[in-house]
Amino acid sequence: MNGTRKKVAAGFKLESLYKLPDVRSTDRKMSLLNFVVTTVKTHLPELHSFAQGLDLEDATQVSKQTLSNDIQSLKKGIDLTKKERDKQTDNFVLFSFYNRAFGKVQKVSEKYRKMEEKYIDACQMFGEDGKKMEPSEFFKYFQDFINMYFKAENENDERKKQEEAQRQAEIMMRNQKNKAKTLPSIETAWNYTNDSDAYDDDEDDDDSSSGGSDSS
Repeated sequence: MNGTRKKVAAGFKLESLYKLPDVRSTDRKMSLLNFVVTTVKTHLPELHSFAQGLDLEDATQVSKQTLSNDIQSLKKGIDLTKKERDKQTDNFVLFSFYNRAFGKVQKVSEKYRKMEEKYIDACQMFGEDGKKMEPSEFFKYFQDFINMYFKAENENDERKKQEEAQRQAEIMMRNQKNKAKTLPSIETAWNYTNDSDAYDDDEDDDDSSSGGSDSS
């Protein structure tokens, strides 16, 4: 967020996307990007598939300067062909080739012009100067963000698994402690058994004594 006294402008530069994994919570367990992924999946699930259909790998290899040079080379080549055609007015093969090639070069040049306009507009939407920024740099921001986004999603899933495993371990330990409290210890059970046996022996002795006195 950038603001001035006169007006407030909301937005971000594409390069700031790289900072999302670096901004972390106080316990260092979660980054801002982890939080963004969680928020999207929870509250905006329709946006979670934003990367589908975005095959940017080839786009990150594009050089605007190289494309421009290629177009200029095609135009120079067709101009040379035109000069030769004008010299050889009776060369019908060259004449036919020039007509076909000229039409194709015109189409390619027009497509390049429209592509450049759309590219500049796209850059402007994200606050970038399309006349200065190469497509390889522009599209790499998005390709890298997609990779970082799904890496953060995997981190979230792994953290959930660890938290669930820890929760289950704590429940098991708690149950074991409660069970230990309710069940008598082996020593207590042993003493109880011995005391019961001693008590039974005393009763048997008493019965024997009583029987002996009766007989006398």
